[in-house]
Amino acid sequence: MKLNYSDQKIEIGKESIFLAGPIPRKNEVKNWKEDAIKYLEILKYDGIVYIPEKQNKKVVEGDLDETNWEINAMTNAKKIVFWIPRRFPDMLGLTTNIEFGMWLSSSKILYGRPDDSYMNEYLDLMYEKYYNKKPYNDLYELLKDAIK
Repeated sequence: MKLNYSDQKIEIGKESIFLAGPIPRKNEVKNWKEDAIKYLEILKYDGIVYIPEKQNKKVVEGDLDETNWEINAMTNAKKIVFWIPRRFPDMLGLTTNIEFGMWLSSSKILYGRPDDSYMNEYLDLMYEKYYNKKPYNDLYELLKDAIK
C-alpha cells in the first residue's frame, strides 16, 4: 500500500482509493483516517491511498494547492470513499458536502457514517437514490467493499 498525502506528488496507479471526509480541526479530536489506514493494512490493500492532508497533519485553511491536489487525486482515484463522522463543532465536514455532491453521479463513490453522525440525512437520501443502497455504518465494512 502506498500512502499519498496532499503535500506529495500525486501517484498514478491502477488501484487507488481517495479517503474523503472531515478533517479534525483540533489535535485532541481523533482522526478517522488513522483507523482507515489500519483497516486497509489488515485487508492487505495493495493500491494507492490518497489522503487529503499534509503528511505532518498541519491544516492550512484556504490552501489552493491542496484544493487542486484533492481535485486531481479524486479524478485519478478508482474509488472515492466518503466516511463522515460529523460532529459539531470539531468535525463539520462542510467541504465534504461539496465534494460529495460533485462526485455523486460519478458511480465511483462509496459512502458511510457512524449511526450517531450528526445531520447526514440528506447525504443518506442522495446516496440511496443514486446507488440504490443504504450508507455503510461501519468503516471496516465500507473499506472492505471499496477494495473488492
